[in-house]
Amino acid sequence: GDATTGVTTGKNNTKYDIGFLSREIKDSEKTALTEANKTGRICKDAVVPIVNSANTYSATDKATLVALYKGEKKTWKDVDANLASDAVQLYSREAGSGTRECFFEGIGYSDVKAEDKWVSGLTVSSQATNGDMMNAIGADPKGIGYCSLDSLSNAENVKGLTFEGVAASEDTVNDGTYKLSRNFNYVIRGDYPEDSNTKIAVNAFVDFMTTKEGLAAIKSAGGIISGLATAKKWSEIQQAKYPDLAK
Repeated sequence: GDATTGVTTGKNNTKYDIGFLSREIKDSEKTALTEANKTGRICKDAVVPIVNSANTYSATDKATLVALYKGEKKTWKDVDANLASDAVQLYSREAGSGTRECFFEGIGYSDVKAEDKWVSGLTVSSQATNGDMMNAIGADPKGIGYCSLDSLSNAENVKGLTFEGVAASEDTVNDGTYKLSRNFNYVIRGDYPEDSNTKIAVNAFVDFMTTKEGLAAIKSAGGIISGLATAKKWSEIQQAKYPDLAK
């Protein structure tokens, strides 16, 4: 599901034990959580503006992206005088997407980060997933959209643009120079009995994500992590906090 689903599945009185979301938890969502609902960050991700590989455009910025998604720039020639006068085809993720929220908040156009409040008469093609976005841009030489950095690594006929003069990478996200970034977070239920085996197992899983093995697994899945060199091994955490799990 989308990022909003990640919060609702992690609340109390649901059939789920943990929910994941690709954005921050909203203040309006926090009201449905209790002090016992544990939340935290798993890793980071970058959102990258993308175009078709055939497009010679390579570097963009906040002002240009806002002008495009407000319909103030309508052709590629409006974007760059060296480009053709073909109309720009706009693509966006669906409402509720954490990728969408990060992108529009990051470029300074928050009016449309959660809802389709596009300028009257503007056509924006909505894509349900990062994969759908890649397929759409890969098939449209006149299109522009955005996706997660990890998704871009497996793309065909799609290329990422630099944003405000910086290319997205693990280093530029961690050092803060690449600004279109977001946290991946979790929410766990808070209504377990204190001695619940499920509660112990869920807490152990959350702790595992902070270990060398856990961080390595997150990184291999495309997450941007930090602290791998100094992280403890799972065996150390397990022996100290969850000795019964080894039995």
